[in-house]
Amino acid sequence: MTAEVREARRLIEAGTGAGEGFLAGAENAVRRLAEPEALRGLLDALLHQGRQCPESLAEPARLSDRHPLGFTKLILLGEEPRYLLRAHLWDPGAGPERLPEPRAGQRPGAADHIHNHRFALASRILCGGLTMQVFAANPYAGGEGMVMSGYRESSSREEGRWRLERTGPASVCQTAQLRLGRGTGYALAAEVLHRVEPDPRGPTATLFLQTALARRGTEVYVPAGRPQPAPVRRRALGIRDYLDALRRLRALTG
Repeated sequence: MTAEVREARRLIEAGTGAGEGFLAGAENAVRRLAEPEALRGLLDALLHQGRQCPESLAEPARLSDRHPLGFTKLILLGEEPRYLLRAHLWDPGAGPERLPEPRAGQRPGAADHIHNHRFALASRILCGGLTMQVFAANPYAGGEGMVMSGYRESSSREEGRWRLERTGPASVCQTAQLRLGRGTGYALAAEVLHRVEPDPRGPTATLFLQTALARRGTEVYVPAGRPQPAPVRRRALGIRDYLDALRRLRALTG
């Protein structure tokens, strides 16, 4: 284990072990890990490891995937079930990271789904930008808000897919919108409903710290009237694709 990897683990473990203030601690850890020198050191250490022994990255590659929300998810470091340090890469112009276009008759991607998580998180924008929208939802009873179809999402690495079970109609109201540029960040409790959209003018990359699981499933909201989303098969990365994406991330973040 290199000095860069040891320091990254130390920062994460100090942040996520901060008791009642762990969310602020996690955000502080990600902020420090996203500093240019620290980020370069960590990515260079992983790339060096990949050159010396590609098979040593088989596990982080297996945990990485082409996410249905439209980005490539790269696992950089992990100590499950306590945390996973991830990078998210939206890069529509790059071949290895590009998600396939839906075929005729298939539903479009899930990028517009409003959702929350099973874990609290902290994230930092490394390049590009995001628009973050925050929402509140209640069982539908008329009145204000967008009428949406609610689902409960479950996933299993063993099964290799995401599934959605209908929970009923809901009224969903947007409560905040933020435009986040390079060098900015945010932290969210597990239950906070949100949606992010990358800057369409170029690639966007984020550093993303997933903390310990706090819930069994997540809520997902889709505009009313759409067909129920079909199960989505998980598209894990091979070692070569993982290293290609890691090199692309290194190039984008300088």
